Amino acid sequence: MKSLAIGEEVTLIDEKRNPIAILTLNDIFSYDREYRASQLFGTTDRNHPGVDAIYRRMGDTALGGSLKLLGRMDWGPFEKLRLEPKDTWKMFYEGKNFRSVAGFITGANPLHRGHEFIHKNALEEIDGLLIQPLVEMAKREYTRHEFRMLSYRSVLDTYYPKGRSMLSPLRVTYIFAGPRETVLHALIMKNYGCTHALIGRDHAGIGEFYDKYASHTVFDEFDPKELGIAIRLFHEVFHCTRCSNLATGQSCPHDEKYRVHISGTGIREMLRHGILPPKEIIRPESARIAIQGIQSKGLDENDQSISPVGQTIKAIFPFYSERKNLGGLKRSEPLDWDSLTKRDLE
Repeated sequence: MKSLAIGEEVTLIDEKRNPIAILTLNDIFSYDREYRASQLFGTTDRNHPGVDAIYRRMGDTALGGSLKLLGRMDWGPFEKLRLEPKDTWKMFYEGKNFRSVAGFITGANPLHRGHEFIHKNALEEIDGLLIQPLVEMAKREYTRHEFRMLSYRSVLDTYYPKGRSMLSPLRVTYIFAGPRETVLHALIMKNYGCTHALIGRDHAGIGEFYDKYASHTVFDEFDPKELGIAIRLFHEVFHCTRCSNLATGQSCPHDEKYRVHISGTGIREMLRHGILPPKEIIRPESARIAIQGIQSKGLDENDQSISPVGQTIKAIFPFYSERKNLGGLKRSEPLDWDSLTKRDLE
C-alpha cells in the first residue's frame, strides 16, 4: 500500500482472484473508524453489524478514484431476471409508455400482505410498479433468495395486474444504516427510472438502533427537487379483525386486541418452527414456497438456533399475553412471554 501513488492504476479482483475492474487513484487517505461509524450508522456500538464490519473488515487506509469495469459480473441464478437501469428506462417509457413508476426495495423476507397493501395503494394512482428484492445475503438466518424470488413471482402472477408489476433482483445487501440507507435506496430507485419511492416502517433498520419511523423523518432534511424522486411513506400495516381488512393506524380506529401484526421477522420465525402464518398476513402461496428456503441461523449468545417462541408470538399476536383470542376477554393474569411454548404458537 505504501508504494502506491496518485495516478497509478490498481486492479480489483473477486474472491476467485479474477480481475473485475481498474481503479485509477486520485486519493489515498486514512480515516477515523469511530467517526465513520457514527456518521454512517448513527452509533459506535459494535453490536451493530455495520459498525462491527468497519472494525473487523476494513483496513487503515482507503483508496479513491475512477473505476473502469472490465466485465459484467454474472448474477448466477438471477442472471435471467437481471435488469439494468438502461433496460428499465426503455421498458417503462418506450415499451409501456408509462408516465409514472413506483419503486419498492425489500430485503430479507418473502412477500407478505403488508407489502401487498403498499403496492396496491400505489397502483391506484401510479402507472407501474418495480419490485427489487435484494439478493445478497446480509445475515445467514434470512430466507434463501432463490425461494424468496419464487414467492414473489407466485403472488405477482396471481394477485397483481399483468403488465404493470415488474420484478427484478438487486444484487446488493442491506448494511442496516437505517434512515441513511433509505435515502440511498430512494436514489437507486430513481436511477432505475422510478418517479416514486415506496417506503414502509423501519426500512433498512435492525433491532432497536433506529426509531421505527426514522426512515420517514429523514426525508424532512431534503428538498424534493434535490432528491429527484417523490417519496410515498406508509405506516405499519396490520390486519384488523373488526375492520376485516388490512389497515394502518391512520385509517383503523380499533385497538391492539383486534389486530394481527405483520412482522417479517415473526413470519420468518413461524416458518422456522414449521408453522404457516395466517393467510391474513401472508398469502399461502408465498408461505409454502418460502418455508422451503428457511435456513439455519447458527447459535445465538444463548446457544439457541431458533428465536424463543414468545418473541415470535409477541411480534405477530401482541394481544396474546393478556387475552386468549382476538378481541376476547382479559386473562386473570398476563402470561409471561418467556414461558410460552410451540403449543401457544399453534
